[in-house]
Amino acid sequence: MAIANNIAPSIARLAAAAALVLAAGCGGSGGDDASLAQATAAKRQNTPLAFKAPASVTITDDAIVKENAPTTNFNGNGEFGSDGGTGVRVKSFIKFTVSGVPAGSPVYSALLKLTCFNPTDNGPGIRAVSNSWTEAAVTFNTSPAETSTSDTDNLGEVPIGPAGYVKIALNLMPAVTGNGTFSFQMAQNSTDGFTCYDTEHATVSNRPVVEVHYSDGPSPAGASGSSDLDTVCAGSACSAYVMNSAETWTTFAGYMTPVGTPIHFNTIVGDLAEKTGIAVVAAPVANLVNWVRGMTWNAAEASTTISATNRWVPQGLAVPGELSTTAGIVMVGWYDKYAYGTAAVGDALGSSITIANTNSLDYRRILLVEPTGSGTFKKINAHSGGLARFGNYLYLEDDDDEENGTQRQQTRVFDLTKFYQVSQSCGVAIGRIGSAAPYTWCGGGFKYVLPQVNVYVWPKNASGIPGTLSNGHKVMRHLEYSEDRSQLTQALVFAEYGSTGNSKTTDDCDWDPGNAGLTQANCRIARFPVGVNGRLTVNAGNQAVARKVYMMRTAGVQGLAAACGGPVTGGDCDTYLLNASSSLVKAGLSGPSNSWSSSAGTWTSGNEGFALDRSGTAPILWNDTEGAQSGGTGRGIFGVSANF
Repeated sequence: MAIANNIAPSIARLAAAAALVLAAGCGGSGGDDASLAQATAAKRQNTPLAFKAPASVTITDDAIVKENAPTTNFNGNGEFGSDGGTGVRVKSFIKFTVSGVPAGSPVYSALLKLTCFNPTDNGPGIRAVSNSWTEAAVTFNTSPAETSTSDTDNLGEVPIGPAGYVKIALNLMPAVTGNGTFSFQMAQNSTDGFTCYDTEHATVSNRPVVEVHYSDGPSPAGASGSSDLDTVCAGSACSAYVMNSAETWTTFAGYMTPVGTPIHFNTIVGDLAEKTGIAVVAAPVANLVNWVRGMTWNAAEASTTISATNRWVPQGLAVPGELSTTAGIVMVGWYDKYAYGTAAVGDALGSSITIANTNSLDYRRILLVEPTGSGTFKKINAHSGGLARFGNYLYLEDDDDEENGTQRQQTRVFDLTKFYQVSQSCGVAIGRIGSAAPYTWCGGGFKYVLPQVNVYVWPKNASGIPGTLSNGHKVMRHLEYSEDRSQLTQALVFAEYGSTGNSKTTDDCDWDPGNAGLTQANCRIARFPVGVNGRLTVNAGNQAVARKVYMMRTAGVQGLAAACGGPVTGGDCDTYLLNASSSLVKAGLSGPSNSWSSSAGTWTSGNEGFALDRSGTAPILWNDTEGAQSGGTGRGIFGVSANF
């Protein structure tokens, strides 16, 4: 059955130039030689590619086949699913055509969105197959040949929400390259089958949808400056930049089993009406570049005054991407500052994330916890300065203990399909309450907790404090995270903060004695490859190794976003937007940098996290603020069209 996804590809440009795709938050990317050449040329010119509207997509065929009925065609079966096991394998296929992508415009995002009603503890993978099949004739014995040996995406556990279904999205990049016809197979090794609705389902909103986005065009000018990045190392030369993975994925998930049934992110999104923010319609500064819209937190939390009733400070920001079925959702990391550095150590509630709907303005805070044993967990005192999401996983910066100041330099990971509801009748108690069953689980007064599933840790010295790398440099004191999906290998990107201004610092950044004449901050950016499962790629020793490291001359960086519109030669985006406290800098290895600043009235102040949201019909680059924004607006979130 053919289904057209007729989102008009001619949506007007949002700003003076077309809105740009930034790599932060983009689904993986790929393209033909022409697309690659255009993206490479844009990289050399330090000019990202402009964001365009979705392409037109028509689903022409979908089918399910079963090994135990190898010659049967199941056209009209009503299901799209998979299963594993000897002699009982189940596979599904989908075919669609893409049109409306201009010649030379690279595709940067392609997603298959499904509504599924049968949960699985180990979901399927999806990969490209040939187009030599039709839904009316295909059987298990006539399954189309795979055209790739790698999955474009692979699901882990997929729980089902209280409504009896869950909305998911599968990445199809880099197999979708532009206009044409494409086919994919969904299959799994696990014997815990997975079932979704097909294109014949009576409810239109439950049918499969394929969304494809592309990009091209110029970017507006800012204040010109010198090149801001230098390469420290690339490839095997970065072997000293390693983080050790604790590999607690299964153990920590098992610890939470007694607490209850895990809850999917999309179910939480349906329950955000804990608090309501305030819409910001006008830009906080008159000439703020590419302004779209914004919101502040409610009247109390928009204030920067810290108290027992307003103890939380916002930091990093990320978007759920294809994990969410609702447009305009953002996640913000917070830490409890009320007890920090005071005699009240021990009273802090730790770290949390806020999930906010920037359209309805509703938001809810979720407490972050670390499992400690079967049915037990504790608070996390992380700075939360950086957030990034890959697949089901949320990555959180944990530079130091915000309750006692101890440096840690580590990255915590949380599974966004495994929230847990806890009692709100325990005051500020956190963890398991009671000396014997039946126990009560508490989250400091919050309705939900989100438990850690893994951690990546930089090398430490004999005292357990972050020390030096094997090359003699200090480990990175990363405070800002970003996700780069513009390249064929997606990457988690870290940046160090440094001090304010452009002065050197020996505190937050790696001061290199070999660069004694350097007058700018000696802070680094590092790229770590991420697999299709959403986890950092590790070697046989369970170490994540950096793919590329840069030295940057901008200090006081609070957020960053990779700014390449498509894959580039070498596989690493070398152009970044650096979100400093009162300015925005576009920096690269060559060519002039551009900048926008609060002093020039083109950017705001008090900035923190940075992420690209492509869930709507046009992209928004979201930024959250720790302090009051320029123009007197309280702290909150503001969005600009991604056109830099």
